[in-house]
Amino acid sequence: MDNNLQRGTIEQMDFRKLVENISLMEQNGTLRITLDSQKNIFIYFISGELMFIREIPPEENKKIGELLIKHKVISKELLEKALERQKKEPERFIGDILLEIKTIDKKTLNQIFMMQVNQIIYYILTHKGNFEFIENEIPERIPQFTFDISINTLINSYITIENMVKNFNIIKYTKRIFTVNEMKIAENQYNDEERSILEFLKKGVTLEKILLEKSTLPLEITLKFLETLYNNEIIKEKEITKKQSNKKIEDKKEVKSEKKEKNKTKKRKKYYFYYAELLSILLFALFFNTIIQNYNNYEKNNLVIMKEYSDNLKKIQMRNFKKEMLNHLITDPWGTVLKIEENKIISAGPDKKFGTKDDIQIELNNTNQ
Repeated sequence: MDNNLQRGTIEQMDFRKLVENISLMEQNGTLRITLDSQKNIFIYFISGELMFIREIPPEENKKIGELLIKHKVISKELLEKALERQKKEPERFIGDILLEIKTIDKKTLNQIFMMQVNQIIYYILTHKGNFEFIENEIPERIPQFTFDISINTLINSYITIENMVKNFNIIKYTKRIFTVNEMKIAENQYNDEERSILEFLKKGVTLEKILLEKSTLPLEITLKFLETLYNNEIIKEKEITKKQSNKKIEDKKEVKSEKKEKNKTKKRKKYYFYYAELLSILLFALFFNTIIQNYNNYEKNNLVIMKEYSDNLKKIQMRNFKKEMLNHLITDPWGTVLKIEENKIISAGPDKKFGTKDDIQIELNNTNQ
């Protein structure tokens, strides 16, 4: 696969081509997306098919269990029961457990998973960051239930949300609060889900929060509804007073100063860790040097002891040799028998016997002064 297709910024990402290639080549791997908001999204593919999506750190409103409660598929009590079971079987996914205890069916779980996918696609498209496809990187555990979402469905969903993000006017104001024109609401007919969205708008809930947390409608339908409200001037961006504007500026400054302080703390921790590591290395070097010096001293002492032992051994051996040589008989080349005593050489004479008249004694005088 082309390297430019496998990694780059989100703005450069050709999602359609990338996913098509993964599917055609039946690849295993992870599409890792790192957002500037310090969030990581992992999209796992096995044999070219979408397996599941993981978000780190996870957001409560995007978890499968929370989405099931939000859409009134299961109760909070049932989810807690499934979570208790998951604690005993941590290798299993919550969806697999809910299917096993027959709380939901596969079709419903598939629909909720698609909603989760669309929320994450929207989040990716409205944030900056980088992406990378890592071949053959798959998680240690995967769900038993395979989500029935084709690659074409995934691509079409991405393209639909991407077009909305690019072309809808409302996208520029998703983090802002809107006022609602009550007169114009009365002129139109709305279903229960749409009325619920209007109620949230009246309460001052931001559009992004409605999209990702509050609305029970699919994300793309919610976006279309909000865009229609905005274009028909049923909702209007709330005007900010000078006091509110100043407060907003102060809040931003406060957030910036908090971020700076956090960065400083991080740097301090980094330096503390660096100095602690350096100190531990120095202490280890000092300890190691002490061991080497002690070993060298030990070796020197051993050498001195060995030399003394060797000298003493030589002296003992020499003494023993002298003792052995005393009274030891020697026959010279002419057949004369000799023996050596402390300072004498005694010849046995022609009869070769000692203690007879023909013995000859030669005394040795020590001339060394």
